[in-house]
Amino acid sequence: MRVMRFITLYPELVRSHLAYAAFKRAQSRGLMRFEVVDLREYACDNHGTVDGAPYGGGGGMVMRPDVLAAAVQSCSKNYIITTSPGAEYFSQQAAAELYERLHSQDLCFVCGRFSGIDERFLQTHVQASWSLGDFIASGGELPCLMIAEAICRLTPGLLGDVRNVTEDSYGAHLPAGSLRSPLYTKPRVWRGLEVPQVLLSGDHRAAAQWRLEQAQQRTARVQRLRGCSQNKS
Repeated sequence: MRVMRFITLYPELVRSHLAYAAFKRAQSRGLMRFEVVDLREYACDNHGTVDGAPYGGGGGMVMRPDVLAAAVQSCSKNYIITTSPGAEYFSQQAAAELYERLHSQDLCFVCGRFSGIDERFLQTHVQASWSLGDFIASGGELPCLMIAEAICRLTPGLLGDVRNVTEDSYGAHLPAGSLRSPLYTKPRVWRGLEVPQVLLSGDHRAAAQWRLEQAQQRTARVQRLRGCSQNKS
């Protein structure tokens, strides 16, 4: 059984997301199990303390390494993951690699809070850290859930039609690093905008070529935008 667990100060926040979509299907079909660990259960005192003021001054609080280590050590075979604005950007390739790792190890997401996690815990316990972009969220729960869902949806048979995975952006049926082409459905004309004629022609080869060209153009445009953004920072 593939297992993902989440160590968090807000267990109900995580559980609420695990009750929907790909997470729900994976659990109900016995393809994956999700566990939620309340960090407060490993607090260092009867007051439920899990954090402390930063040495050297500065604002905010820091998650204690001893508390986090106790929570992690309560679970076996963990491959420990965190999110951080200073980490490598998460990608579809990373999702695929983590899914393969699930065959031999459980994935354990440590959801950060406050100003961050004590560096000593990161150095001694964490195997992988990922960023979802150059921004700051109040906690790591939602970023960790996004990573977990990207991994979960790769489970064979979970989404029914395999094309839901292979033809999606960054999927196996697209060039490496490519986005998906624009999508259209009914009505054929909406607010004066028509579905491209090639998609209505019945010529599947022409439609496939159009989708490939559109995907390439969209990917190039996004890469230019992201390149400009990085150059300004």
